[in-house]
Amino acid sequence: MPLYLSMDQHISLSEMIAVVEIIDVTELPDPYDARPRSMYQPQSATAEVVAVLKGNMEKRIVILNEQRHVCDRATLRPGRFLVFLRRKEQKVVLTNGRHSLRPIQGENVEWLGFNTNEPPVITYFERPLARLTNEIHSIVIQKREHPMKGSQPAPAHVPSKGAGDGSL
Repeated sequence: MPLYLSMDQHISLSEMIAVVEIIDVTELPDPYDARPRSMYQPQSATAEVVAVLKGNMEKRIVILNEQRHVCDRATLRPGRFLVFLRRKEQKVVLTNGRHSLRPIQGENVEWLGFNTNEPPVITYFERPLARLTNEIHSIVIQKREHPMKGSQPAPAHVPSKGAGDGSL
């Protein structure tokens, strides 16, 4: 799998896409034990599903981040995230590691992409959550990858966390 996936690739390779609220995180032992503990720290997180954009999901899920590097900007931590997920051996994992975990701040998603410099450089920038969820929903429909029976369709607007406070 390439290190950086386009949105189209992320959607195609993900079985599930959702906005989630991570409520609890557990650090896990490194299964390989040969790497220095300070370098890689797998995690699992319990999350409440706020909105399903693709796939079929329970209201509460456990997400496994198998290859979190301690320097990663996007680690499992309490808060709201747009996540791209797949199943692996009966577990729910991030489709493309840290790049499949996009933090949500207010009404914006921290997105990873290329800037316009020559040569292009990978950078983070904010994208409006409502616009991004609509774009994902459109791509899912175009690919005829409709959410499975029982899933909630992508909302026109992801519900806010607080009543009228503008946060997600």
